[in-house]
Amino acid sequence: MNKIKEFFLSLLPSGLSSLILNSGYFFATSVVGILISFVSFPLFVVLLSKEDFGILAFFTALNNIVAQFSILSLTNYYIVRSRELAASEKRQLLLNLVIFNFFWNLLLMAVGMVIVYLYFLISGTTISYFPNVPIMFLILISSRHDLVQTC
Repeated sequence: MNKIKEFFLSLLPSGLSSLILNSGYFFATSVVGILISFVSFPLFVVLLSKEDFGILAFFTALNNIVAQFSILSLTNYYIVRSRELAASEKRQLLLNLVIFNFFWNLLLMAVGMVIVYLYFLISGTTISYFPNVPIMFLILISSRHDLVQTC
């Protein structure tokens, strides 16, 4: 199998082969997230009531908006900035971005939890914990497959 891969890669210019491999990794992470969402959706329809599903849809839409703030286009920054740096500086930049992104997302998560708690409190919404909250957690995590691609 490895010889077949090497044969096809030898037919391409060196820069193009690495571009194709990197694109394949990027595409694979997208496919995994989409497959998780596709497989889990019928389960959620069966297990959730109409009201619970509406709440889930609301928070999924809200999650898609907040996701833009969670990554802050750090991928683009790293791609552009890393071209100018040496290998050790690239590693240091990546480490700094990962650490910053981790703590930034912790802060966003804490603020988001407070907002969700206040929303439920003000609107009088009650939702049973099991199985709804773990299911919603899986949906929100699987819809965030783009964050895997940040690193």
